[in-house]
Order: sequence, then structure tokens, then C-alpha cells
Amino acid sequence: MRPTLLLLLFLPLALAAQMVQVLPGTDDPAELRFNPGFIARNRIASVRAAPLPLR
Repeated sequence: MRPTLLLLLFLPLALAAQMVQVLPGTDDPAELRFNPGFIARNRIASVRAAPLPLR
């Protein structure tokens, strides 16, 4: 019972903190769309991406 209550309490916080959005109906799901509200709230100045090593 307690884990369920904690999950319900913190779930809205986790859902609101999404920097990258994948919109439904997007033809290319790899296309990145950044959430401007998240970037403004957290005062993010820049976003850098690093390629992942292939194994």
C-alpha cells in the first residue's frame, strides 16, 4: 500500500520533468523535440549530445 501511495505522489513530478519529447504521430521517432518549458524552468543554457559507443 505504501509504495503505491509514494508512486502516485511522485508520478506527476516525474512526468513533468521531460526535456526531450517524442510526439505521437511523428514519422521519425528519432527526431528530437525539446520541451521549452522544461528548459526555461531549469535555466538550461545549452544541450550537448555525445555519440554512444557501439559494442
